[in-house]
Amino acid sequence: MTNSKNLHINEVKEYFKSYNSISIADFYNFYKNIDNTIKKNSVESLIYELQQNNIIKFIARDQYMLVDSNYKQIQNYIVISMDIIKSTKIDYKKFNKDLNDKVKNLNNFINKIYNTNREFHISQGDAIQIIIPFSDIFIYLLISAIAHLRPYKLRYAISVGSFDSELKKNSWDMNGPIFWNASDCIAKLKKSTNYDGLIISEYSYSDLICNNILSLINVNLSKITDKQWEAIKLDLSNEESKSIEKKLNITLTSYYERLSNSNISNIIKALKSIVEIIKKRR
Repeated sequence: MTNSKNLHINEVKEYFKSYNSISIADFYNFYKNIDNTIKKNSVESLIYELQQNNIIKFIARDQYMLVDSNYKQIQNYIVISMDIIKSTKIDYKKFNKDLNDKVKNLNNFINKIYNTNREFHISQGDAIQIIIPFSDIFIYLLISAIAHLRPYKLRYAISVGSFDSELKKNSWDMNGPIFWNASDCIAKLKKSTNYDGLIISEYSYSDLICNNILSLINVNLSKITDKQWEAIKLDLSNEESKSIEKKLNITLTSYYERLSNSNISNIIKALKSIVEIIKKRR
């Protein structure tokens, strides 16, 4: 382990006390002023030791902040970012209209059922995103989005972190580590052809645990049929029995069988366990 004197902990705290985020380049410049012969890999070792000594914490790709920073984080948020798999193989005009209609219906649904003033917005043709205050409501927004956007298959990223700037109506007009992390996850998932999703925060160990759970959730989500998604959508909307039978043109017994076979109740339980892990890791 690096000698604590070489870390210059007091100097690090004083120098970076007003920084909202500290890049590797910032650390390099700082240590370069102390030792102009220092190499980048040595600085990276010092950054690691600063983390191990609980002086700094990771917040995004190549970005850190002081653990006891005077910088005040207002609130923790969740960004759900999605894109449509193989959307370029669909006629653009038809796809664009269909996706806009689906997202409009999705927003009407979540505003009515969950009484949220946050909405999903579209960017770059096939990317969809929302930012909400941290809570387990994200579970139902995620499931609702997947249900309403069928039959399109999605990649999704769940990014958790603090956000200190103005919360705008359209999350694509916002920027910061929580959005960069979501973008990184989507880019990583694009290398896979399967239906998939990832979760990311500034805590890599809890992310590892959450993503192990999420991989099992994704397997179960990929097995849900379109008819089962229709049943899930009605279940989320708290429809009355007569309305369910009329809309699906099946008996209530068949409706409950579809819900049971979809395994949606266990999927939601597993997602709730992820929420608890995220809460505990703070």
